[in-house]
Amino acid sequence: MNSITIDPATAARTAPTAHAVPRHTPQPTQRTSSASHALACFPPLLSELSAHEWELILGQTSQWHVRMCSMVGRGMQQVVVAASPIRYPLEVLWEGGDHRAALKHVIRDIAELNPQCNPERLGRYVTFCDAGILQLWSARYCGLQTLPESFGTVRVAGDLFLKSNRLSALPQSFGAIQVGGTLDLSYNLLSSLPESVGGCEVGADLRLESNRLTVLPESIGQLRVGGSLHLGRNRLGTLPELVGVGALVFT
Repeated sequence: MNSITIDPATAARTAPTAHAVPRHTPQPTQRTSSASHALACFPPLLSELSAHEWELILGQTSQWHVRMCSMVGRGMQQVVVAASPIRYPLEVLWEGGDHRAALKHVIRDIAELNPQCNPERLGRYVTFCDAGILQLWSARYCGLQTLPESFGTVRVAGDLFLKSNRLSALPQSFGAIQVGGTLDLSYNLLSSLPESVGGCEVGADLRLESNRLTVLPESIGQLRVGGSLHLGRNRLGTLPELVGVGALVFT
């Protein structure tokens, strides 16, 4: 977190430096999207800036959040400014139907964890319905090695394909995912599943065949799969009782 403390009483006497506070209020044309530069160019009367002006100064509201508070101590009023990176609550975007914006955030998170993967490829095979709801997402053969925690917020009305990557584990948040069609994780390197996987909602088939699974978590018994659970070509021994699964396939 970048944090600075500005004393309005002394700011006016400070000679202009890299961190000096200018006497004038920057005009819209002078505002910058660089948070570090913006923090060095705030006017003394910070409290007069509207929320919209703060957004314009920082430029990218999806990446920066500004917090202001006034402090009174020893007879001196100070304005404390802090800027820290945040993300929009993705659950709100998914539940609100803004799936394009939500998916953009998730793809960005995936690309950060998988620098060898091209973000454009991750979003190439995507289909939205007329209402903007994510209908299909295929991220096959993308070389993915890991998924971010934000992946658990994903909502797909139809199919989600993650087959033929190099995933060795899934994030703990994966149990919150909702897929209306088939969820395909086959032909990866999964040796285990998170305990949260029992919370997954899959409308059709859940394909986990051709991985390296040796054991399944107890929560798998709570899994809700409308179609079949495919577990063939793994290294599994005994299985917990499966209640919410339409059929179990080992081929």
